[in-house]
Amino acid sequence: MSISTDTNDNEIIRKVQIVGKGTIVISLPKKWAERFNVGKGKGKHDRVKLEILDSGDIIIKPPKADEKIGITPSKAIIACEQVKSNQHLAQLIVAAYLNGYEQIRIISKKSIKIETRNFVERLTSAVLNGYEVLEETEKTITIQGIMHLQAFNFPNFFKSYQTRIEVMIKDLITFISSEKKENREEIFQRIKHYNVVLNRNYFLLLRALYGGINDLSVARTIGIEAWEILDYYSVIFVAKRIGEIIYDIATALKNEFFDESKNTVKINLIENLEVGKERFVQLMKAFQNKNHSLASKIYSEYSSYKIESMNKWKRLIQISDLKPEEIEALQLVRKLRGYIYQIALFAINRSRKKLDSRQQ
Repeated sequence: MSISTDTNDNEIIRKVQIVGKGTIVISLPKKWAERFNVGKGKGKHDRVKLEILDSGDIIIKPPKADEKIGITPSKAIIACEQVKSNQHLAQLIVAAYLNGYEQIRIISKKSIKIETRNFVERLTSAVLNGYEVLEETEKTITIQGIMHLQAFNFPNFFKSYQTRIEVMIKDLITFISSEKKENREEIFQRIKHYNVVLNRNYFLLLRALYGGINDLSVARTIGIEAWEILDYYSVIFVAKRIGEIIYDIATALKNEFFDESKNTVKINLIENLEVGKERFVQLMKAFQNKNHSLASKIYSEYSSYKIESMNKWKRLIQISDLKPEEIEALQLVRKLRGYIYQIALFAINRSRKKLDSRQQ
């Protein structure tokens, strides 16, 4: 079946085709592609430039002879201060996507609102086939094309996954400390949003690891060794559970404000979270650097911590008139610390495998 109609030498009508979940594509004229060396394969240009005009017309530009299109990932920057509305933001993001940018970075001089983050997340999921929100900070959102594994750096994304959990623990401490209802609501929504993103990123990391299991060359492509896959899987699963517990604690305490009579409970929660955050950072560092001594040292604390935390928890229950939500929060914080200490086991195991691989 013909998919084009030649009307004259300079005008060709093409039928659109639907690929994947709704991506619209058209084919390029064969003679034009051959003339400008556009195509797949060694020595060919595997992408072209699209320019969207105000009139709605799109101009397709062939690469210049000395231009290395596709070798270095391209980046589009969108400044929030220049965005008029969510619709305008969507137009800019989609335009960058259509122009072939592999990375779209949204930046702001102030903290990006949770509404904007949710909007970008929904747009990316619904429209940008093959793209994911890979990283978020207070003032930036990074959307990355991941259709090609060469563009996916597993260790870097794993580090971003870790950083998101660190931010969630920090936010939870601020949430518990704050006495202003509006501040607590904003922080709660941010924790909720991060938990959703963390869950999506978990499956993205999982997909990359499965790719490495099915094809060992894929593991090397994304930046890890085949023998590391199971250890990475274990850690990202535990990290995901930590994120879920953080959200559960925030949910339990959403409507709870600690008065002076509950200062002991508040202090206990904050102290446990601060130590937990510190141990999480140390253990993730030990895991990534295969540091056996650091991981072993931290894990040696676990037995004494379990006994000490249980005794403190019992005393708090006895001397304080606690609500069910507060008891639940104290239990969840103990569970969170337990999951964090589990990372020590994976770090110890990974460091041993490193030693075994050197000896073989």
